[in-house]
Amino acid sequence: MYRSRKTNRKYGPSKTKKRLIANPDPAICPLCNMESDQLIYTGKTMVVTKNIFPYQYWEFMDVVDHLMIVPKRHVLSIAEFSDQEKLEAMELFADYEERGYNLYARSVENNMKSIPHQHTHLIKTEGSTARAGIFSKKPYFVWKV
Repeated sequence: MYRSRKTNRKYGPSKTKKRLIANPDPAICPLCNMESDQLIYTGKTMVVTKNIFPYQYWEFMDVVDHLMIVPKRHVLSIAEFSDQEKLEAMELFADYEERGYNLYARSVENNMKSIPHQHTHLIKTEGSTARAGIFSKKPYFVWKV
């Protein structure tokens, strides 16, 4: 899962992440305060939204669609889901997996997690797998050869 350097420069979650870790207030959480026009689906406990900074490559293939399943309630991990949230999330996971999307979520301890609010990525790919990848200090580049 990689973005190009140009896309990655636009993506600056570090300030929000630091503020949310210091003060986990849902009032400043971007996933708790999404605009309704960003939402593709709104359920009782979950929403599906287009990722505004999508990955461009997943498993060395081009990403054609990048969505996220986000709980409406501010939680850090799936382990904190209520029974109703677990049921709705699993129904959404199954539905999108059937449509050809890959599912991906980072653990709470993962330092690459951009926003400390649980969200599961839905990533749809197409095309052939790249034969080579080139990575710099941070993984910004993937070239198809």
